[in-house]
Amino acid sequence: MRNFEGQRVSEGAIARAIRSVEQQSRYRIEHSSETTRELRRQFYQTVDRLSPQLFEGIARAAAAGKGEFNLISIPEFRQKCEEIFNLAGIFDPDLLNDWLYSRDLRHLFTSTESSIRW
Repeated sequence: MRNFEGQRVSEGAIARAIRSVEQQSRYRIEHSSETTRELRRQFYQTVDRLSPQLFEGIARAAAAGKGEFNLISIPEFRQKCEEIFNLAGIFDPDLLNDWLYSRDLRHLFTSTESSIRW
């Protein structure tokens, strides 16, 4: 017989963890500097505009059995990141993770300094 009491305790802990992480993300966004907000806005616009290429690249990588897609392999993405951050196509992974979260995709993908993983 299943231990439903243990499952309820576990579900409660999971719910508290999710709420805490969501609060932390919201706090980071709400309390960021004006410069960071502007960088985020520019970055989000770039990712939104290039999302068809992003997801086509992810689909190709997944079909090839890979678990990661290098975003800077999209020339326009790399160029725009260089303009925004001046870091040779490298970006703050928290920005992409926040974008993924805002598009309800964070449960599938995570970001590194230059790629997206699943």
